Amino acid sequence: MPLAYVKGGKVIDGNHRLDAIKKLKELGKEYGHVYVMDLDGVKRNRPNLSVYRKLSHKPFLWIDSLPRDLEDVMDVVIVGAERITIGDILSDDKLGKIRDMCDIEIFLRGNNEKEVAEKAKKVGFDGVVIVSPKEKVDVPAWGVYPAEGIVKKLG
Repeated sequence: MPLAYVKGGKVIDGNHRLDAIKKLKELGKEYGHVYVMDLDGVKRNRPNLSVYRKLSHKPFLWIDSLPRDLEDVMDVVIVGAERITIGDILSDDKLGKIRDMCDIEIFLRGNNEKEVAEKAKKVGFDGVVIVSPKEKVDVPAWGVYPAEGIVKKLG
């Protein structure tokens, strides 16, 4: 699955900044699904919701904006994400509430692969996302490979 970095309404592709709506549509048509690393969401908690809203007629985006609270998660779900990735900074209680409120696939991401896997299993998430994976975990896992620009299922 292709990995697309979105910042300021643009897809960053090497030294190029491309119109996010157009590029994400192209990738979606070619691959069926696109993993979006929303840099504005990850760094400043301000995901590019207006971009995703315009693409939501047929969900194909897996959005990783590392939402910081329940309302942020719901914003990403409402704009039409097919899957979302949440950071492990939220409490187990909040993660459980998110699981109960959402009917899409939810994955957890963090720095410690084994701890994130245990937390995901505990709260009933669909699996984990690991950036540049090194260890095997005992839950469904996807690896993010920034250098290659891809995300792939592990194991």
